[in-house]
Amino acid sequence: MSSEKFHYNYEIVPVPGREHVQKNFATLPTRAEQYSGRQLSLNERFSIIERGYVLEPVKSENKRKSRKFDVQMPEAHITQNIDELIKSIRNEKSNNKKKTTTVKNL
Repeated sequence: MSSEKFHYNYEIVPVPGREHVQKNFATLPTRAEQYSGRQLSLNERFSIIERGYVLEPVKSENKRKSRKFDVQMPEAHITQNIDELIKSIRNEKSNNKKKTTTVKNL
């Protein structure tokens, strides 16, 4: 799935052969703007189908801006941090050994 998301405008188009149901909902195609520019629930989609119409998306030119963060660290900085981490671990180990030896001597 693409990271770019689009807003769609919808047209409500009559389904051929469903004229007997469409006559009760003749104003539905004029309300297509209510359904544009947002995500629609299945309930909304199926209620339009039950009334003899179908939503047809028309791709809008308005795109949602995707937020991409591209953080690059130079390799030297990464290796420096790793070296510091290794040194701190070694120091902790050596400090722990010294503490245990001093306790034994007492």
